Amino acid sequence: CSSPLSSPGYPTSQVPPSLDFGYGAAKETHDRHFAFTNSGELAVDFEWKVNAPFTFMPRVGRLEPGHSATVLATFAPLDASVNVANAVCMLDGGLYSAATKVTGIGKYPYVRLSDSDIDFGEVIVGRTVEQEVRLVN
Repeated sequence: CSSPLSSPGYPTSQVPPSLDFGYGAAKETHDRHFAFTNSGELAVDFEWKVNAPFTFMPRVGRLEPGHSATVLATFAPLDASVNVANAVCMLDGGLYSAATKVTGIGKYPYVRLSDSDIDFGEVIVGRTVEQEVRLVN
């Protein structure tokens, strides 16, 4: 995805079209890295704008022509919910922009026993019987 103006001399920025975090535990942080490139002929100032529970770092900076920057994208869901946002990279104070769709699903842990029934059968008083059970998330 690039900014709408790609004529020579105008700043352009190549950003990924989407970034998917998949499932992530609520109240924890989940990180992804991606690179974006100044494919224009002029240096460009950038500022990422994205809503919680997503953050991008560095949020602001400057890219010289042909250079790339690595962005740390973080997803920090507060609860179990589906999150979709547009992360907008504002170029040169908002004169131009490029966007990335960001998605993530916050979920609570769900722990259960591997078997729904545990039957020890008849056990004589004073004897010990063991069975192995597994917890599954």
